[in-house]
Amino acid sequence: MKEYYPAPLIKMPRWLETIVQFVLFLIMVVVFHKLGLRGLNHEVNNIDYIVSFVLFTLYKLLGTFTAVDLVQIDYSSKQISFEYWFLYFIKKRTLIKFEDLDFKCRNDIILFGGSYGLYIYNNKKLRIKLNRMNGWKDQQIDSLTEDLLSIKQPSQPLRKRKTIYD
Repeated sequence: MKEYYPAPLIKMPRWLETIVQFVLFLIMVVVFHKLGLRGLNHEVNNIDYIVSFVLFTLYKLLGTFTAVDLVQIDYSSKQISFEYWFLYFIKKRTLIKFEDLDFKCRNDIILFGGSYGLYIYNNKKLRIKLNRMNGWKDQQIDSLTEDLLSIKQPSQPLRKRKTIYD
């Protein structure tokens, strides 16, 4: 059995990490308003907080909807296990058999920069996405991809990870 873990800067539960990030996002909204950088000439009200929450949630979910904490490849039972946080608040575990597995690598373009990601499919349905946004290093994704390639070839050719030198 082979295991992979993310390497976040600060280790804390995903739900708590999301709440802390949202509070920091709200503090930025208030500071921008106080500095006059917001462009609106009214006081911050409840609608502004709701809009901020929606924007923050969209930002988080555009990066990924599954914050993966553990990947286990079990060669003896021919399945891969994923422990992840669905929408950052619901802890789940899913198993994918080798014969139902498919995957691809992509360089995503998101609002605040690109991200290299590994997409995991179960019976042609997207189940898991690993990327930098949730503490996975490019080298970890590359290593996991190599292990997946030893199990099965993807249905689409893999794209090489783009670096600043490409």
